[in-house]
Amino acid sequence: MAIYRRGKVWWIDYYCKGRRIRESVSESKQEAVKALQARKGDIVRGKFRIRGKERAVLFGEFAAEFAGHLKLTRREWTKELSRLRTLVRHFGKRLLGSLTPYDVERYRAARRTEVAGPSVNRELALLKSMYGKPARWGFSAVENPVKGVPYYPERQRERILGEDEGRRLVAACGESARPVVVVALQTGMRLSEILGLRWEDVDFTRRCIRIERSKNNRPRKVPMNSAVRELLLGIRGGESPFVFTKTGSAERLRCVRTAFGTACRRAGLEGLRFHDLRHTFATNLVMGGVDLVTVKEILGHSDIAMTVRYSHPSDARKMEAVERLAARDKPCPDAALSEESGNNLVTIPVWAPKGPCVTH
Repeated sequence: MAIYRRGKVWWIDYYCKGRRIRESVSESKQEAVKALQARKGDIVRGKFRIRGKERAVLFGEFAAEFAGHLKLTRREWTKELSRLRTLVRHFGKRLLGSLTPYDVERYRAARRTEVAGPSVNRELALLKSMYGKPARWGFSAVENPVKGVPYYPERQRERILGEDEGRRLVAACGESARPVVVVALQTGMRLSEILGLRWEDVDFTRRCIRIERSKNNRPRKVPMNSAVRELLLGIRGGESPFVFTKTGSAERLRCVRTAFGTACRRAGLEGLRFHDLRHTFATNLVMGGVDLVTVKEILGHSDIAMTVRYSHPSDARKMEAVERLAARDKPCPDAALSEESGNNLVTIPVWAPKGPCVTH
């Protein structure tokens, strides 16, 4: 029995009743070790069942196996399990290989009458991920019925805080929410990353915060500026291993939804989500002249296209950009003097500026 890595994914390799079995687990070596130990235990207790590659299986039966995978690999696995239960209610008694794109289209349309389009999209994404596992796990190979099924369009919300709005928000926060909001605005970290932060992950000497497991399961280091460093030094010293705790308690702070909503109302900020603070951070970096590659690394994106989506120029910056054109269109003072003096000079178009009289 052994574990090994193929690409970014860790696999487990073991034998049962003379048959060699190999399974992919996740990108975490620790999770692969746990999975292998679980298989050993099941084999010793006689609870392990070898699945033949040609054996048909019900959707609900395979979903039960997939649920265990979600718990090991997804940070927000409770939400994913809720979506999986919805899928099982619709398809649980069907054979796994019997689903077609038409079935998924009908499900998509029916669910749209119950929930919003983005919620349906998350369920379809989970279903697509689930159908990528059977052949790799020793079940019969099946076609993925989600391929070709269109997702509902999702409007990208753009809510970037101005400098004054940011100050008002921080001032309106209560004692427990204020440091969380400041860290979000100064580091661009996700809420789950902030609330899960431990003191052992904060390196005051190197001025960085280590995130061992982010949304995409890739560790990264976030630089800690002087504002964040001073804030964290000011709240250090409690008994809890977690950085952010409930007011007057060593208990970990797990949610700031109510406190954040109250602060937004006090500050007069409508329609603001906590995730918009991450957008604001990225936009401020780009407007400050930081290159997109650096912003990408700080945010922990695997694709720079995602970083571009997060960096929105403000309305004031857009106005500044177009005003530069207006400035270029102003007539050159030397040319105006020439007209008044009656000289017939060739006018140089502002779109091809040349010479010292061009206004930038």
